[in-house]
Amino acid sequence: MDPLVRDRLQRLIESSAPGADAETRILKSFRDSATRAGSQRQLLSLRLGRPLRAVALAILTAAVVAGSVVVGFAVLARRAPVPVHVPPVSAAATPTASAMPTASTAPPSPSASPAAANWVNRFVPVGDVGAIVLGPSSVYVICNENEPAGSYSPALAHVVRIDRSNGAIHDGGSFPGAGSLAVAGGYLWVATAPSPGVASREANVLYRLNALTLVVEQRTSIARLTTAGNFEPPALTAAGNVLWIGYGPHVARLNATSGATVWSRNLGGTGSVTSLSVDPTGRLIYAGFDGDHPSIAELNATTGATLALTSAYYGFDLGGPKLAAFVGDVWVAYATGMDGTNVDLGASDLIPRAGGVDGLHSNGLDVFRGNGFLWMTDVGELFCADQATGAIRGTINDVPFGSLIASDSAGTVAGGSNGVYFLRPNPRC
Repeated sequence: MDPLVRDRLQRLIESSAPGADAETRILKSFRDSATRAGSQRQLLSLRLGRPLRAVALAILTAAVVAGSVVVGFAVLARRAPVPVHVPPVSAAATPTASAMPTASTAPPSPSASPAAANWVNRFVPVGDVGAIVLGPSSVYVICNENEPAGSYSPALAHVVRIDRSNGAIHDGGSFPGAGSLAVAGGYLWVATAPSPGVASREANVLYRLNALTLVVEQRTSIARLTTAGNFEPPALTAAGNVLWIGYGPHVARLNATSGATVWSRNLGGTGSVTSLSVDPTGRLIYAGFDGDHPSIAELNATTGATLALTSAYYGFDLGGPKLAAFVGDVWVAYATGMDGTNVDLGASDLIPRAGGVDGLHSNGLDVFRGNGFLWMTDVGELFCADQATGAIRGTINDVPFGSLIASDSAGTVAGGSNGVYFLRPNPRC
């Protein structure tokens, strides 16, 4: 490699993902990408609330010109936040006039390519979506309204409910620092974290919202679960009337009515929870970490007992693993540099199983469970696969929507940089 190119790449590595292992992986990935000369998509997936070191891993575009490689790189920067206000809390759960949720009807879907049009049933413009979850009759999102696409800032987060029957929008107002949400016990739960532009009183809060009006009924501090060096937002997940949270080195089960801690486990190690997924039975819960001791943990979801740990490499220094738990296994997507890959781990031992979803993936690869299928998103791609084998059942390229998927027996939705897409997938999905 040209000495100047190597010197510049070395400075980027040292400032964003220190460590010899990280350097070796990224350099190898760069060389592999140059050889492919354009067949590889190169994109760093900027997920809500990722650590600054993951943000600093830039888009590297490689091309072979006259026998030499020219590398361009840039650091993705978040939009500077503006002052916002704490959502109102009322003992009687009655919103003030200024905080009263608003409602509107979604406009027609935007134009899309013929392939995309076959999958998109309705488009609801709510701005850049940072998190999405389904309720029986509603889609709930954390989003940035009226902001340029791709400029997501947790400090500008709003919580919005979308009616699944007609696409009507109900804006619950501003929730600075909101990073995760879940439906449990008949309530919508929203967790916040520290972020630039978020006041300390607005961070590390667990909100219980009325699932219909989005009025705050309770707020509880979750600061006890995190650590001073944690930059990951809290991860919420739920199954029926049970709620779990992963934050800092902790995984905890919470009462889905009061938010009180039922049990909490400090898994120690070197990292913070980046992903949390409970299996369809509600018996096992898996946590991924941005550290390697452990990198993934399996717990008894009822008692919190640790059942299995692994310190295998799953992208802990590149944003951490993303998990989707099924009965008997858990799928993992993670970055390896500029590329990404996936693996299917067996329950009880977290040992890789045969198979995996084939293909060339970017480091933005993500995994989701929905309606019995494995869903994966990548740069401009969405596909569903068989959970047991990884065999792809349906796929679409050049998608106009983003990388967040929520799916149940009643439908599938995708959250993107400009709103929410109601999908009608391939019948095989």
